[in-house]
Amino acid sequence: MKVNPWKIPRLWEGGTAFIIGGGLSMPRLFGVPEKLIKKVCDQQEPASVYSDYYKPLHDRHVIGINNAYKLGSWIDFLLFVDGSWFQAHLKGLERVKSVKVSCCNKFEESQYKQGLHVKYAARDQSKKYGLSDAKRKLVWNGNGGGAAIDLAVHLGALNIVLFGLDMKSGQISGKEVSHWHGAHYEKFKDPQMIKRPNYNKHLQCFKPIKRDAKAKCVRIYNCSPDSAIDCFEKVSLEEALKI
Repeated sequence: MKVNPWKIPRLWEGGTAFIIGGGLSMPRLFGVPEKLIKKVCDQQEPASVYSDYYKPLHDRHVIGINNAYKLGSWIDFLLFVDGSWFQAHLKGLERVKSVKVSCCNKFEESQYKQGLHVKYAARDQSKKYGLSDAKRKLVWNGNGGGAAIDLAVHLGALNIVLFGLDMKSGQISGKEVSHWHGAHYEKFKDPQMIKRPNYNKHLQCFKPIKRDAKAKCVRIYNCSPDSAIDCFEKVSLEEALKI
């Protein structure tokens, strides 16, 4: 049975939305000790140990992408676009209080939700990159970061601050790491699940997003100091928290 796409409510009308991506710059920006970051990346500590460091965001409007659900209940919306990621994290997602949102086409079939009450925002097929004008649709943009920006705009935000959208790998003790939480998937039955992110492909959406955001009078700020995204104004953490 097909489900009706979710009509995204404008809960954050005129406000500021903070988006948390998976880049390694996120915990470093908030002063998390390197030893603790390494323990989380090595699965020796849960990602929830970061939460106290992120207290400045606890009472703000926050969208977390993918594994950001592990940070705590202060994440307002959890967005994911990958059905395989969803299947790998079913057990963890059962305890999540955040509003779960996906534009993965498989969620058009209600049985795919498996009782987790995922809000299905239909994928806007009219655009490859950018922001959707339809109330019940999101542009996938080829990655969760781009889709999360579209969700923030649909929620009514006029200012959007990006954290951890590095679009590049980082180093922990000389080891290349693509995410602050370590392995992107909890299970590795499919070798494709552990392939390196295609950053060059992911980067293609952001200039069209900036174009569409300007037309909607939405301003986007990048609070990832060394981010490969070069089309948004970069701001310090202090500046970001004042927006």
